[in-house]
Amino acid sequence: MNAAYDNLLTRRSVRKYKPEQISDEELYAVLKAGMYAPTAMGRQSPLIVAVQDKDDIARLSSLNAQIMGAGSDPFYGAPTVVVVFAQAGNRNGVQDASLVMGNMMNAAHALGLGSCWVNRAHETFELPEGRELLAKWEVEGDWIGVGNCLLGYPDGDLPEAKPRRSGYVMVKKKDGPAALGDPAWRFFIPSGARGSAELAQEVDHLYGALGALAALVAGLG
Repeated sequence: MNAAYDNLLTRRSVRKYKPEQISDEELYAVLKAGMYAPTAMGRQSPLIVAVQDKDDIARLSSLNAQIMGAGSDPFYGAPTVVVVFAQAGNRNGVQDASLVMGNMMNAAHALGLGSCWVNRAHETFELPEGRELLAKWEVEGDWIGVGNCLLGYPDGDLPEAKPRRSGYVMVKKKDGPAALGDPAWRFFIPSGARGSAELAQEVDHLYGALGALAALVAGLG
């Protein structure tokens, strides 16, 4: 399998990190991947802020935990937190920032780093304490927090992927049975998924039966 494609399928969210800081080379490589994420009209609208100051990370974690109503560390001890912001008023801002987050997480995995998207960035930077951090970081303008990308060395093995749920994807084709309308809607069963061969066979049998039923009803009419 193509290495880049395999990287997409094997990335996992990491929720336990070693205390060692990642190298500058690793950080800059992840940030560069974020900078090359697709954005609407290529306007590069998001803002990326990489935080490695322990006090600032502790403050971000505390605010995040307060918003979540939890007493634990929602950043799981990650030594680096990259906050991605969207331009306020930009109708494509959240989508652009989300693509940046995805690129960085996939790049982190390719480099052997762990990553995790942690929410509540929006709420964090609506708080006075969050705005104080923006001022400390000399961030100017009106920005909306979209996501916190945790980075660090995984402490332990990566978790196993959950089986993909049935009906996750639907593919519309004209060459399938027309019993459910033309073009027919068909479920796509990922190769290698648990029970994929059996499920695909059952779906094909179902469509065959529906096609025969539709032909019978048409004949009666």
